[in-house]
Amino acid sequence: MTDYQDSLQAFGDSSPRKSKFNPDLANRLNKEAEERERREKLDEMLGRGKKKDTNKVESPPAENRIETLKDYWRIHNVEYNGETASYELAKTLLLEGERRTQEQWADYSLNARERGEFYTPDFPLLHGLIRAVYLQREESTRTKETQEIKEFFKDNMGKWLMTLTRVRNSSKGQTVDEVIHNYKQGQKYGERIVKEEIVGKDREIVKADSRALNTLIGNGDVNEIKDIYKWVNNTPTYIWRINSREDNLIESVARVDADSDRAGLDCYGGASYVGASIGVRRAKKNL
Repeated sequence: MTDYQDSLQAFGDSSPRKSKFNPDLANRLNKEAEERERREKLDEMLGRGKKKDTNKVESPPAENRIETLKDYWRIHNVEYNGETASYELAKTLLLEGERRTQEQWADYSLNARERGEFYTPDFPLLHGLIRAVYLQREESTRTKETQEIKEFFKDNMGKWLMTLTRVRNSSKGQTVDEVIHNYKQGQKYGERIVKEEIVGKDREIVKADSRALNTLIGNGDVNEIKDIYKWVNNTPTYIWRINSREDNLIESVARVDADSDRAGLDCYGGASYVGASIGVRRAKKNL
């Protein structure tokens, strides 16, 4: 008896163990292991199959951020004129809050655009900026910025913020008015005319105003508009406009204003009316 058999008997096993090694099974398991390793490497190369690190804090994508720079905010994801883009909003009013007519702001803005400087927006862009900030108000990473911009608009809307939107209110017998956006800026800078019935009652905005609002500010969702300006000014939102048609066409300028009772989307003021202006410009594509 061999030493190995003696040791087996010492532990109560009187017969030598038979080997259960299966060469075919071993080859198959080795091949499966090799195949699994190959697939894991391929998944890693393609960016698949990785478990997400739940402890890692990821920065929000650039298009959903609000950035604070020295003299302006850069607001991403602004919906305006059928596009989504990034815009920059100056932290102070143009010309230190000087009040000018729409004609004067139009001339100023055309020159400013050519130099890449801040200019007066039309109504859809002004509203689009406020809306983009409003939609990010509850994001924990952007609370400070949204609050700053909210206060900026709340503090300045009472200064009758001018826009480059003008309304040509048609005369008696007509039912369709013309709304000019980017007044006197030319096709290069998006001047365009939209036709819609604007003449109507002054009132807190209701569903029946949806089409007029969509033409004036680029948003026809009345409930959302109410929520936006309630957030900014903590008041109801009103539309002010020419109430009835006269013998001749009447041109009016569009501005936004606010007081302790209401926020106003205004398009009744004549060409001689004045207002301050925020400063905006489209951000460069490669930020």
